[in-house]
Amino acid sequence: MYLFHKNGIEVGGMDYSEALIKILRTVPTLENMRECICDEAINMPVDVKYDAVLSSGVFHYFYDLKYADSVLTKLLQKANASIGILNIHDSEKEEKFLNFRRQLTPNYDEHYKGLPKLFYSKNFFKNFAEKNNLKITFTESYLDGFWDNPYIYNCFMYKA
Repeated sequence: MYLFHKNGIEVGGMDYSEALIKILRTVPTLENMRECICDEAINMPVDVKYDAVLSSGVFHYFYDLKYADSVLTKLLQKANASIGILNIHDSEKEEKFLNFRRQLTPNYDEHYKGLPKLFYSKNFFKNFAEKNNLKITFTESYLDGFWDNPYIYNCFMYKA
């Protein structure tokens, strides 16, 4: 799900899931909702801008790096100052992740056949940042009790 924030006051959201967008529309504390969009990430409108743009747990669903790069470009166009991408599956830990999932889920490969699970090297984001003159930092995931922590990282990019 994408969540966008501006000065901690105005927010917007975008997700592929109609059910999640319906839930978002019912949150009474979001009086300053500027956008609430149900669509694919690549179709994100960029006319409304926010100081910070956040993507959480989405990039591993993309089918290839070209699509991911196009979505990053959209996020950059939407952000006045910064972009945060959370829960990125680390390509260096792909085999460990898959082995762990296979131990947890009987018939994992059959059960998830045809569903995308894209893993990223940090260089993918470093190259994007360099190409667009952005500062970049990475952090590990520290969500208490989250089983995915060992296999994911977060990326933050800032306009210079």
